[in-house]
Amino acid sequence: TELSQEVFGVLGLEGNDEITGSILNDVINGNQGDDSLNGGDSSDYLRGGKGFDLLSGGPDSDILNGNLDNDTLFGGRGDDFLRGGKDSDILTGGEGNDILIGDAGTDNLVGEAGADTFILTLIENEEDNADTIEDFNFSEGDRIGISVQISSLSFTQEENNTVIQLEGETEEDNIILGTVNNSTAEEVRSASFFVDFTTISVPDALPFGDAALRIG
Repeated sequence: TELSQEVFGVLGLEGNDEITGSILNDVINGNQGDDSLNGGDSSDYLRGGKGFDLLSGGPDSDILNGNLDNDTLFGGRGDDFLRGGKDSDILTGGEGNDILIGDAGTDNLVGEAGADTFILTLIENEEDNADTIEDFNFSEGDRIGISVQISSLSFTQEENNTVIQLEGETEEDNIILGTVNNSTAEEVRSASFFVDFTTISVPDALPFGDAALRIG
């Protein structure tokens, strides 16, 4: 899939790299090390690779993939696609209608302004995979996509938060998929929908095709 007519590509080395993109549509892979990647202007694809990475998209619509280890992703302005990857990550969408996927690990998801979509996934052989959605806003049009059928879930009010669980045969078998802070169970259930995680693609607003998500 073609990314754009004008693409600037950078591959980091084994050390701790600090890379800032150009005014073009950049593809930046931090590779190994604890990297700091900034897409700059235009729509960029940033991949952290191995290490504790900091990814910042910039003012346009970007794709950010933390990949391995504990990463921090910030989309900035624009309709961004953020994916944490393995381990425990912090994802912040920024302004715009963003999609945030924590993936494996216990992740913190912050949409900020705009109608954001938070994706919660059930990953086999992962004992601790419950994400926290920090700022769900039903009135702004936020939605929650879940990789299991909604009918198999329970939405439980615990003080000001809603806990989403996959119900097992006994209470001990229940699996917590996520906690939605400062929410009501009724609103969270209403905003939730089943999503086939294997078919998730890049939003149409981005100038990239699905190939970008399949890089690692």
